[in-house]
This record gives sequence, structure tokens and C-alpha cells, in this order.
Amino acid sequence: SFDVAMIFVGSMVNRYGDFNTEIENAIILRYLQKEHSKPSALNIFNQLLPKNISGTPSTIQNYNWDPSLSLEPAANKELAKNRISGSTKNTTNKENNIFSKLNSSLPMPISTPIPLTPANLPKQEELPAQRSSAFSMIMVLGKNKTKGAQSLLLNGPQFGWFAPSYLYSVGLHGAGFDLVGNTPFAYPAILFGHNADIAWGSTWGGGDLIDIYAEKLHPQNKEKYLFQGSYVNLEKRALSIKVKNRNDYRFYTYRSVHGPIIKRSYTRNIAYAKKRSWEGREISTLLHWIESTKAKEYTAWEKSTAHQALNINMFYSDKHGNIGYVFGGKYPVRHANHDNRLPVYNPKHDWLGMQPFESNPSVYNPKNGYLINWNNRPAKGVLNPDVFWFSWSKADRVNFLHKEITSKERFTAEELWQTLEKSSFADPNISYFIPHLQKAMQYTRNKDLHRLAQAIFDWDGARRDSDEQGFYDSPGLAVFQIFMAALVDYSLKDDLGKVAYSFFSATGYATPQHPYSSSINLPVGVKAIIERLENPAGQRYDFFNGEPASLVLLKALQKTWRFGKKKYGSKIQDWQLETVPLLFRTKNFLGIPQNSKNNEVKLPVAMNRGSGNILVVFTKTGVEGYEVIPPGQSGFIASNGKKAKHYADQLSLYKTFQKKRMWLHEQDVSEHTESKQVLYYEIQ
Repeated sequence: SFDVAMIFVGSMVNRYGDFNTEIENAIILRYLQKEHSKPSALNIFNQLLPKNISGTPSTIQNYNWDPSLSLEPAANKELAKNRISGSTKNTTNKENNIFSKLNSSLPMPISTPIPLTPANLPKQEELPAQRSSAFSMIMVLGKNKTKGAQSLLLNGPQFGWFAPSYLYSVGLHGAGFDLVGNTPFAYPAILFGHNADIAWGSTWGGGDLIDIYAEKLHPQNKEKYLFQGSYVNLEKRALSIKVKNRNDYRFYTYRSVHGPIIKRSYTRNIAYAKKRSWEGREISTLLHWIESTKAKEYTAWEKSTAHQALNINMFYSDKHGNIGYVFGGKYPVRHANHDNRLPVYNPKHDWLGMQPFESNPSVYNPKNGYLINWNNRPAKGVLNPDVFWFSWSKADRVNFLHKEITSKERFTAEELWQTLEKSSFADPNISYFIPHLQKAMQYTRNKDLHRLAQAIFDWDGARRDSDEQGFYDSPGLAVFQIFMAALVDYSLKDDLGKVAYSFFSATGYATPQHPYSSSINLPVGVKAIIERLENPAGQRYDFFNGEPASLVLLKALQKTWRFGKKKYGSKIQDWQLETVPLLFRTKNFLGIPQNSKNNEVKLPVAMNRGSGNILVVFTKTGVEGYEVIPPGQSGFIASNGKKAKHYADQLSLYKTFQKKRMWLHEQDVSEHTESKQVLYYEIQ
């Protein structure tokens, strides 16, 4: 039971509930200061990583949620005053204090393991690799938005693409359970599924559960830190890892009152502790997640989600046509002057307590009749995530799903499933730039630039390879992808400087040599540029340096032409971009091999969808569940190399957007049984 629990804690809690880049954020801010005055650097930081931003698409519409219920701490007034483009006014002494603390106590190494000794500290700062910032999607339709159904739930959980799959399909019938669904390997909780009465699904919520506390170490004894005016011992624990054919690897871990020590800077006498609101609630979260799958109606389901300590969006539908949503997680009440994006240096800024469950955004039967989430903001009033690689803004890929769902009054189950294919190939960036490019073309007579722009306008925005010849269908995609790289480079590089720019240079596109590890999203740097295009008067800093937006876009097009002409030639129809495959990797999300590389499988073209998909259809006569989990249900490979029958038999279903039934009722299970094994046990 301990091993089973640790699989959940390690792969769900530590993977999805432990994201934090406050130290990296502080390094970004410090390097911005090297390029700019302190106020301007702060304005750029706020522009890239805002604590909050208005107009973002939310899972709960404003008329269904009172944001005052969220116990968000008062905005850090010192960090929020300067909203004038490029302004250096109104800088307070407290702002200067923020910078002085960063400069005096920020660690040089940002990714060193524990234990730390002066001998093994890296000589230079290490820049973190850009994380994948794309997770799961879900669409839930109530009875007033469906046709031929009471409710529909379509979920695409995204754990990455692996061979074997992280998801497996299972039916539980007995001991109080009667359900089917799928879930990550070895989980006792079925995270995505249905019983005879309700269905449930989830996505990553992005809520801020984690803070980093900078503990001041004793000048002579690095195992003591300052707490409430006196030096106390760090909690010390000796651990040992057995290594085959080598001596055991022995080391120590340390904790402060705030949590485990994750990094130390001996030269600055600082140890960084990670405080996690979910700590001590991991098993309770798992047990109540299990319990929620037994529920027959919303009240019982919601009661279980109240114990969910992770930042998970929890969704519900039932046989009566009701739908619901709860933003899961236990969230701290922070000090009013605590900036959740940066490490805490002030010992007075400890957490003031925990928010009650009632402050978590939730809704039952929303007025618009549907619920959609693609890791966007849960509701107005929820703080932006504190990671440099993910943010919420008005530009969001979820807008594509909203457009599809509002395009017609009601959906059948099959029509809802078809939206999955549309969104899987839709470029997440293109729609935000078309209007601004159209305007920009009015200011030039350059025929080459007009031809480039027209290629983009003629492209339907879909990233497809219809003939599977290894190249995307439209040259407009190649033009646009080069254009995006040129625009990000021209807009941000001169303002951010080399180091900070490396955190925000991504355009969101992979290459055939380095395919996507999960689904596609708008990167943070691109979102900042879109904000500048859409709301120039509301910017903290002008990334266009006073130039008109149209001129900036034309300059990016000029660079696109120079690069593309050299690479592809002067005929734009020859600008063919090689396709990025969808690769099912044999190393897990930690980069550890879980299969031999020659057992990798792939599809010709990457898709922007979940690792698997599940569709639950409640009608007046019952429930039908469907799923597709590539490559297949089994990961077994015999010693002679022969793969199990179901090793990759769902690849073709996934590629062609088909699905298979999940069988809930006993008669259906019996009729579709391939084999049967009875396990006997004895109670000692």
C-alpha cells in the first residue's frame, strides 16, 4: 500500500502540485535590472509575469462567481503602481529594498542538488530548460447545450506521450464500486471515468500552492538558521540509496520550519525552503479522490472534492443533465505585501493560515450551459501561476474551444467529439496576429511582403499533412512560423538582454528532431507581445520601444523574407515546412528509460490533444462511455521482443479520431470478455 501511495504522490503530487520557479523569477528580475533602471526592470517583469490581468477567459463566467470570495491577498502596491508605458515614475523606497534584497541574497547556482558543499557548487549559473507548459483540456455540456443527450463530458488529460502509455483502462465492480474509466499507471483512484449516475474528469489548475522561503544561515554553522530572532537547528535526516555494483550513495536532507531545503548559497548564507500547502494532505487527497468516484449526485461528489489539496480543476456531469466544477486545492492566506512570484525574504511574511474550501471557485449548472477548460484561469480573482513558463492572459488557446462551442446552440455527442479534431490541429497563435497583420499591410507597397502576408491569410490555421509526405499542407504555416520567431526576437531580445531573453524566447513550435513532449500552448513571451498589440495603452513597459505596432510587424516580415528566401527560395509556394511527428517516448517524465528506444512508436503529425481522450454520454436511457488511450492498453514485451496484442492497437484509433466503448454493465462486460483470471487470497 505504501508503494501504491508513493506512485500517486511522486507522479501526481510532486509532478503537478509542486511547480515553482520563484528563484528563477528572481534571477530574471535581477538580470533585467542589469539592463535597465530598477523601475523599468520591474515594469518589464510585471509585463511578462503579471500577478493578475483583466479580461482573461475563465472557466467560470463572472456572472456565476463573486471574486470577493477568493481570499486573494491585497495586491502588492509597490509592484503594481507603474502601469504607464516605459514609466520610471512613482518608484518607492520599498521597491528599491526588493532589489537590494535580491542582489544581496540571490543564489548564483539555481539548480544544484542536495547535499550541497562548497566543492560541488557549479561555477556558473545554469539556465533551466524551457518546460512544457501545456496540459489537459475538457468540455462539459449540460442538458440545455446538448442534442440527444442529457449531458456530455469530453476530457483530454495530458501526461505526455509515452510507450507504454501512462494511462490504462479499468473497470471496478465490487466493494462499493461500479465504474469504468482510465487513470495513470497503478493509481487506485480512477481519475477519468463514470459510473451509472455521474461522470468526472479533470485538468491541471495552475493555482499557486507553493512558496519559497529564504532562511538566513548562521555565519559559522550552516546547519542553523535564523527563526523568530534566534538561530535554531535545521532538521537533518540521513538517507542512503543502494546502487548496483557500487557503494551506497549516502547523503543528508534538511528542513526548516517552512519545509525541505531545496537550494543553498553558502556565499550568501541563505538556504531556500519550499513551503507546500498540500504537505501532509497527500493521502487524504488520494482517498477522497477514490471516494468521489462512488458518488451518485453532485453534493456527495463536491463533498469529496473539498478534501482535494492539489491545484486540480475537477469537473462533473450526471444522468439528469447537471454539470459542475470545483477549483481544487488548499490555498494559503498570504501577507498583503507578499509577492507570490518571488522568494520570501521578510520573516514577517509567513502564511496567515489556509483559505476555507468555500473560497475556491465553483459552479453548479452555469447559466451558459457548459464548462470549458484548457488550463486557463478558473475564475476572476485567482492569482496567476508563479512559474516563468506559464501564465494566464487574454490570449489563450481555450478561446478556440469557446468559439467552437458557441458556434451552435446544441451539440450531439459526435459533434462534440468532432471539435476535438479541429482543436488538435489548430495553431494556437495565428488568430491573434491576423487582424494586426492585415492592418500593417496598408502601410507598405512591398510586393514580397504582401506575398508573405497573403500566404499567411490563405492558410486556414490548421497544422496538417493531408498526403503524409512529410511536409505541412500550407506554405503559410512556414511563413508564419518564421515570422513568429522574427517577431519575438525583434520585440523582446533588446529589452530583456541575453540571459532573461533565454527564458522567454520560445514561440511554441517544436522541430522534427525535437518533437513536442506534450500539447501546444501560447508561450509567455508571445502572450506579452499579444498584450502589447491588443492593449498598448495599458502596458507597464513598451516592448516596441515607441514604434507603431504595424512597423514592428513589417520589420518582422522583412526578416522573414530574408531568412525564408535564403532557405527555401523566392517562390513562396516552395516554402514547405517539415512535419513534426507525434513521438511516444520510452523515457519517462523524469528522463529515466522505461523501455528500450527501439520500441518507440510515433504518428506522422503532432496533435494538440490529451495523452488519451474519454467521452461520457448520458441519455435518458442510460450512459455510454468511450475512450482512446494510445499506443495501447498493454506495455508488455516478451523476452524474445514480441509485443503484446494490445501494445499499440489504439494508435490507428487515435490517429483517425476514433474511439472504443467502455463497458460498464455486467452483461456488456461478459459479452466482450477476451480472457478471465480469478485471483484467490487468504486472510492470515
